[in-house]
Amino acid sequence: MVQPDQQLRRIAGCGRKLHILDHLLPGALTVSESPGSLVQSVNLHGTAPPPPPPVATFTPSSLSFTAVAGTISAAQKVQLSNTGGSPLTIQLISVLSVPVGLFAQTNNCGVSLAAGASCTFSVTFSPDSPHIDQGEIVVYDNASGSQQSVNMSGTATAPPAAMTISPASLDFGSQPVNTSSAGQAITMVNSSTQSVVVSSASSSDPAFATSMGNCSQALAPGASCALTVTFVPSSAKTYSATIALQIGSPSCPICGFPPQSFPVTGSALAPAATLSSSSLTFSATEGTTSATQTITLENSGEGLLVLAGISISGANTNTYQQTNTCPSIVNPGSSCTISITFTPLLAESYPATLVVADNDPNSPQTTSLNGSGTTIPDFVISALTPAQSILPGASAQFSLSVTAQNGASIPAVSLTATGLPPGATASFAQSSITPAATSATTTLTIHTQQTLANHKRSMSAGPTATLPVLALLGWFFLPRKQRRHWTALGLLLFASLGGVAALTGCGGGFNLIPPAKTYTVTVIASIGSVQQTTTVQLTVQ
Repeated sequence: MVQPDQQLRRIAGCGRKLHILDHLLPGALTVSESPGSLVQSVNLHGTAPPPPPPVATFTPSSLSFTAVAGTISAAQKVQLSNTGGSPLTIQLISVLSVPVGLFAQTNNCGVSLAAGASCTFSVTFSPDSPHIDQGEIVVYDNASGSQQSVNMSGTATAPPAAMTISPASLDFGSQPVNTSSAGQAITMVNSSTQSVVVSSASSSDPAFATSMGNCSQALAPGASCALTVTFVPSSAKTYSATIALQIGSPSCPICGFPPQSFPVTGSALAPAATLSSSSLTFSATEGTTSATQTITLENSGEGLLVLAGISISGANTNTYQQTNTCPSIVNPGSSCTISITFTPLLAESYPATLVVADNDPNSPQTTSLNGSGTTIPDFVISALTPAQSILPGASAQFSLSVTAQNGASIPAVSLTATGLPPGATASFAQSSITPAATSATTTLTIHTQQTLANHKRSMSAGPTATLPVLALLGWFFLPRKQRRHWTALGLLLFASLGGVAALTGCGGGFNLIPPAKTYTVTVIASIGSVQQTTTVQLTVQ
């Protein structure tokens, strides 16, 4: 079989004039020697080459931005071109950044870009804080090597400080531990050209606390606000911290302006509170109050001891009562006294705790209180010798008995005596006796004093009788005219001497004896605050 190209060559080699009739048969080459002669044809097969693919190119391939934090940069342009021979189909355009939203773009590319055509992207950078950020525009399309991208970098600079702070720092000096200082104020003035708000103020040390006041409200340019700081140290040391301010715009309280700060300092000297006893033990008869016991509270530290309260805690607070001499602030080296009494209602135990709350780092200080109520003793005291009569200066003795009642076992009983004669003293053979379940006896001795009223002053009869005789002899030697006058005086003298003789009696002297006096002496038998009494009669004559 002759191939078409061979057949063509053969026809051409005959030296004949051929007519190409290619218009007669589409898809075939037709020839004839002359019009009307035999027509020869050859079928033709051919494949057209495909058009060139699309080629996507970004110009420029990267962008670099600079902007003040809180603002939007000027837009920059980047062009996407299709340098291929086929249309570029745009499937997706994405802007990537961390955090999201730092970079933004608009474009006029549509969904397809013809061969040889181009479109433009407009890109901006809007940082929220001073930082260096990275981003990327990515285009997904039908070009070879899809995806295409533009690298972007952005440098955010800090805006000028929004607030003028005065004073520039705070110093609280020395403050007692665990107490709050008076507040100190910082004045802040909006020195920017737009409204600002202080969204937060935080301290690097919790010993310093802040109060926003009106600073959390929007401040117009030139307006001011006051921020208050207090100092509450928790231990004895020097403190240094920074108060950080977050400043923003009313629409974005945490962005737009750089943070500002100011330093604060202070120191604290710790007190050291100590109680003189860690425990106290009380005992009292039910329904009665015990003797008072005391505790000393001392500040042995270097700082002021600030008292928050002194109280009795526990289930039996009403059984104890405390009073104290403590001021609200105890200076270093000073002390005060706490007095406590115990009043049990029943014969049982009453534990409780004395609590002292203060600014000592180890606060509170405590003392355990251990009170025991006892049953009322059942006993009586009686005088076995109810009355005595003695001379001044002598002693009288009385026999006493303390007897248990109803089979009660009576502990030691203390004895005292009151109502004694002036200058007299009393003593007991045993000042404390224990009746137990029966009885016990003792002797009370009262010693009196000798007085001048009991002293006997005697005068002899010789001088008393001699005086009238001498007077009578003198009367005889007087002149006759004067005897009458002296006769009256002599009679008066003899009358006086007669009275004296009547008083002295035959013994030749006289006594001045005071009248007898009777005293009621009370004898007191005590067991704690419980007392029983009896009386005896003492006559001194």
